[in-house]
Amino acid sequence: MVVISWFQYEDTFVALSHYNTTVQRASQDIVYDPLVDASSFRSYSQRVAETAAASAMLDIMWIRVQCSRVLVIVNIFAIVVLLLALYYWNVYHRSRKLMLFSWLLAFAAPFAISTTPTRYFIRWDNFGNQTDIFIDGAALHYKVDEREAQVVASCGAITDPSNPQTLEEMRVNVDRDVDGGIMNWLSGDRIAQARRNCEIAEDAIKDGRIDDALEITSSTCDDILGEVEAASGDDMDSLQRLQMILLSQDMATKARVAAELLISLANALWAVKGMVPAAVAIAPALLRGSLTVKQLIPQSTIPGMFVILLPWLYCPLVWCLYNILFQLTGTLALFFGLLLLAFGPMNYSLLGTYFHITKPMDDKTVIGTVRSMNASSALLVVVALFLCGFFTFGQEGNHRALTKKGIDELLTPSATTHLIFSTFAKYLVTTIAGVDFVVGEITSQRDFEVFLTTGNDRGGHRVSALTRGKIVFLMKERNERLDDLCKANDNKVNIRGMDRWGVEMGIDSVGERMKKRQRRIYDGELPVLSDPSPRSTVIRCSGLYSLGKGPHRYWLASGAVKGGREGRVNLVHYGDAARMVVRVLGEGGGGKVRIANDDRKPPMTREGICRKAFGSRWFNGEGGYGMPEFKDDVDSKRGRKAGVVGKVYESGEDMEGRVWGGFDEFMDSEVDPEAKTRGG
Repeated sequence: MVVISWFQYEDTFVALSHYNTTVQRASQDIVYDPLVDASSFRSYSQRVAETAAASAMLDIMWIRVQCSRVLVIVNIFAIVVLLLALYYWNVYHRSRKLMLFSWLLAFAAPFAISTTPTRYFIRWDNFGNQTDIFIDGAALHYKVDEREAQVVASCGAITDPSNPQTLEEMRVNVDRDVDGGIMNWLSGDRIAQARRNCEIAEDAIKDGRIDDALEITSSTCDDILGEVEAASGDDMDSLQRLQMILLSQDMATKARVAAELLISLANALWAVKGMVPAAVAIAPALLRGSLTVKQLIPQSTIPGMFVILLPWLYCPLVWCLYNILFQLTGTLALFFGLLLLAFGPMNYSLLGTYFHITKPMDDKTVIGTVRSMNASSALLVVVALFLCGFFTFGQEGNHRALTKKGIDELLTPSATTHLIFSTFAKYLVTTIAGVDFVVGEITSQRDFEVFLTTGNDRGGHRVSALTRGKIVFLMKERNERLDDLCKANDNKVNIRGMDRWGVEMGIDSVGERMKKRQRRIYDGELPVLSDPSPRSTVIRCSGLYSLGKGPHRYWLASGAVKGGREGRVNLVHYGDAARMVVRVLGEGGGGKVRIANDDRKPPMTREGICRKAFGSRWFNGEGGYGMPEFKDDVDSKRGRKAGVVGKVYESGEDMEGRVWGGFDEFMDSEVDPEAKTRGG
């Protein structure tokens, strides 16, 4: 940053020197010198053009000086802020904000300056004055007065009946003495018409039609002499036509537009010079910052998203800039070199997609992934630099004039050093700022997750900005939308129509929304989890049963079971679940979620539950009950095949002291199991 400020300081003096030179050139009085300019009108035209451009660009050059001064001040201020960020390195949240502010200053200033509307600062009135000077000099150079006299003399000789010369000799004199090419451009086609009429008159003489020849030539010369007489009066339009109007109204308009475009283009290129280091460095620096954060937190998905998306945004834009350079040269070596430089970062996106960098990783995996990316990227950069270097240094004498001039100006020690240091400095600053930005986003996301889950910030303090009901609503909406997106991304889901979020889950039983009963249970848990009270505990009971209640009684009475026969069901007796509730209330839950389960391993299947209940002495022979029919080969409720075991719950210490270790033990009891439960 210090080096950038120093170069910008030098640019200020350079801009001031250019401004003074422009002022001196604009104040020059351009006068046509016959001794110097008679041999070549080009030198006079060049002096007038330079003076006209300088006169029109006075305000623009002054603006450049002021912009350079502003950049110096902004860069110095950015350095001060950067040093403050370094000073507060141990206070990360403050250092991070200062670092981002310093980066914003360093990057925003060049882009802000590029928005200056230079076209509105062109002095076209000064340009018009130089146009008049150019016309007067052109009239002197091409000797308009002498050619005017030649035209008058020739026409006078033709129309004078006492002139001894023949009409044929007069036509030859007009053809010899008058430069028809130049005069035709300046006098509205009068001279060209005169020469054509003379040729017609010559043919008439050869045919013996002397009267016709005299009539034609006299009419033509009368028109020309009329123009001369008008020029001697106050008719300035006629006078200017005969005095070589080198810039007609149409040509003056075109010249003005061309000059405006050239001046604006020159100023735009001046602004691009300051923007190129920032524009070229920003995406690679953010990529490097994202990879650094991914190695710091491999389980985070946010850095991986940056790695995948940034190249797609950056590469096409940079190629638009590089393509201009290629079109100016048309060299294949430069074409492939710039192509690799522009689209080289796509390597990160492609390899990131291949290695699934957007998913959580462990340390070993992410380190291997980043090494592969950096190695392949370094190889592409080396090849690209070799091709660009071959174009620059290996084709001496083969460059076009414009290309060679651009290379000579770019490869000056000052310009090269400025470009390298500016790009490298902005790359480093952007990398640090990118790391801070991504880390800040990750921490903010973590705060949000904790807040939605518990209603507290990570310090355990109650967040009063939202009511409990609002917290519950946000959590509910968040989970519903995420679930819907996950279902929409599932290849088993058939989407039909749209709902308020744009995803209507009109799907079959495989991707069905949460059942209303489950939704009610889920909505009831959220207020409890949002309460920081020590007794706010959620106890999720697996399949509750007793002798007279439970899934076994329902299935034996229904005659048919939709679920698969091999699907396993976790169970717990009402009495054992009640004991767990009493124990938890005495201990304090602190917002935890606990499970009440008999911990039988493995859990019994649906068919096993029904057979155990129907074969026990508590149901055998009782009217209205019988073994159900398991119709489905697939568990339609959970979307699994009937043979899949399913979930297995484990309560651990929370269920110590339970009476029943499983449903089969309950049904095999020789005594009244309910009495045993109450007494246990």
